Amino acid sequence: MAGLTGADAIGRFFESAALRGSNDPMFRHATGTCRFDVLGVGSWLVQVDQGTISVSEAQGPAPADSVLTASENDFLRMARGEQNPLTTFMQGRLQVTGQLSLAERFLHLFP
Repeated sequence: MAGLTGADAIGRFFESAALRGSNDPMFRHATGTCRFDVLGVGSWLVQVDQGTISVSEAQGPAPADSVLTASENDFLRMARGEQNPLTTFMQGRLQVTGQLSLAERFLHLFP
């Protein structure tokens, strides 16, 4: 993701999220939605239905079972595998609302 703007890198992350998640056993029996809010950049809605994952750019505060909120910098660090999402959460830099058990599954989209 080097050389891309933050918004471009985040867009690419979500473009490949469906492929990464579809191969992850954590999603095989899961159903639900998670909205990723990247402060100052935008929101993406990720839907999983028994292992099938779809991603769309959210327009406004789309309803979701779980919501993950992070700054652009923190999100990019997680997307590049430079920062562990759980550590980011424990440090208070990743906010999680809604169904925590479902949100934890969605953290598996990060490398």
